[in-house]
Formats: sequence, C-alpha cells, structure tokens
Amino acid sequence: MARLWRDGATLYGGAWVDRPQGLVLVFRALHLVGGSPVAMRVAAAIVAALVVAATMLLTLRLVGGRITAVAAGLLAATLGASPFVESFTLSGELLASLPAVLSLLCFCTYLEGRRARWLLLAGALTGCAVLVKQSAFDAGLAAVAFLLWRERRRGLAPAGALVASALVPVAIAAASAAKLHEWLYAVVGYRFHGDSLLTGSVSARIHQLWLSLPPAAKGLGLLAVLAAIGWRRSPLLARFWLGAAGLGVLGGGNFHPHYYLQLGPPLAVLGAVGLRRLWLARRRPALTAALAGAAASLALALPVALASPGEQAKEI
Repeated sequence: MARLWRDGATLYGGAWVDRPQGLVLVFRALHLVGGSPVAMRVAAAIVAALVVAATMLLTLRLVGGRITAVAAGLLAATLGASPFVESFTLSGELLASLPAVLSLLCFCTYLEGRRARWLLLAGALTGCAVLVKQSAFDAGLAAVAFLLWRERRRGLAPAGALVASALVPVAIAAASAAKLHEWLYAVVGYRFHGDSLLTGSVSARIHQLWLSLPPAAKGLGLLAVLAAIGWRRSPLLARFWLGAAGLGVLGGGNFHPHYYLQLGPPLAVLGAVGLRRLWLARRRPALTAALAGAAASLALALPVALASPGEQAKEI
C-alpha cells in the first residue's frame, strides 16, 4: 500500500487499506531508504528500544524508585519482547506503543503540576497512537478513567480536554483524505462490518482466541504472573492502563499473536512492582519460582530466536 500511495494511487481509493495514515506513513518513509526487510527490522529494533526507555521513565514517574524503573525496562526488553508474540516485526502494535507510553508519561507530568499543556500533549499523543493502530486508545482511556474515578465531577473538564486534543490529529487525518467517506469506512466502518470482534461467528472468534492463548502464555505468561503479584500495590493508573490495553486486544477480533504486544508495557510496569514486592518480602520460594519461570521463558524463546525464518513461523 505504501508503494502504491507513493506511486500516485489514492489512499483508501486505488490503494485501499483498513489502517489510518500513521501506519502507512511509517512504511512509506521506510521505502525512501529502500524498504528492505533489514531496514524494517532495524526500525522495529529502534522503536522497541525507545518503548523500553519510555516505559522506564514512566515507571520512575508513576511508581518511583530507579531500581523499579530499571526492572520495568528489563522486563519489557526481555519477557515483553518474546518472539512468540511476534515482537521482532514492525507491527502497528509496536509502533503505536511508543506514542501511547509517551502519552501516559505526559499525563503523569500533568498530574504533578496541573499544567494544561501536558494534558493536551497527552491527548495529542493518544490521537497519534490511534492513527497508527485503531486499538491503541489504551493510554487515553486509562487517563480519562483515572480522572473520572479519582476526581469525579472535577475530572470532567480535564477529561474532556484530553479527548478533544486526541481528536485533533484524527480530524487532521480525516480532512487530508481524498474522500472523507472512503476514509471513514476504511478506518472505522470496516471494523463494524467486516473485521472485528462484533462481526462473524462468535464461536469462530472464541476459537481464534483459544488458539492465540498458548503463544501468548509462552511469551507473556511470567510477566502476567509478576503483574498479578504486584497488582494490589500498583498505582491505580497502571491498573487502568492494563485494563484498557486488554480492551484494545479484544477489539481487534482476530487475535493474532502480535496483538498481545499492546499488553507488554503495562505488564512491565505492574510486573516491576511485583518483582519489587517479592524482593522486599524476601520470600525464597517465590523468588525461586520467579527465577525458574525466567529460565523457562528463556529456554522456550531462545531456540525460536536462533531458528531460521521458516522454522520460526512453523514453531510460533
């Protein structure tokens, strides 16, 4: 689609795709440097590294403690980067994770000083994330839920401002389309008519979900266990974030392995809290179990990472 668009085809017309312009722009930019598989893998590695760094900064702001922040980064860079959830691909979920994490980082800065520009920037970044992947609304939804839960009526105004600022980049994208109705159908309408959790056979969707759970468990299972351990002591915003990310995964409907990448950053934050809790409690059985789980995850992932592309596809 990026090549067709570059060569003059009308996006959402001659070059039809059910994704917003943000994702297509990334691949069009990559085609400027050749668009080779190597270029895409390098881009994926750079974005993943930035997501890890942003997750560490967010953990430092949200949870506190440099060691906890480093732990979140390590969890995101290892368990959250499993090949079983196709973390090596330049997927929309990976690309959208960066503005999503940065959005929550700006929101945390807003909570500290109540400066409106940080709130508006948080909303704009959420809008940018949605322009890469429609399901990447998790940061904005978590922020709105937090404001309404903690501040009740006082939270209505900032929540409205955040939503309004999120709609600005989306409105710009819609206005830039050659035909608005084609953009609306491709980006919004198609999901409700042809490809979402709300369409097709319910049993088929449940079957797809069932088939996706084993690779997701191999990739993110230990991270989910650590997140469960740290759940009760985690900040409310982080818990809202994981719930919103879960809604994003469910909203896709097809349950491809890379859908679960959206859960990586929030699980890493919660998992770091769980890891800190285990360490401070000095519970040897729990620490031993966590280390054994980490070793098992490494044993599962390493052969896949070292295999050929064909063997990787077969194994995953």
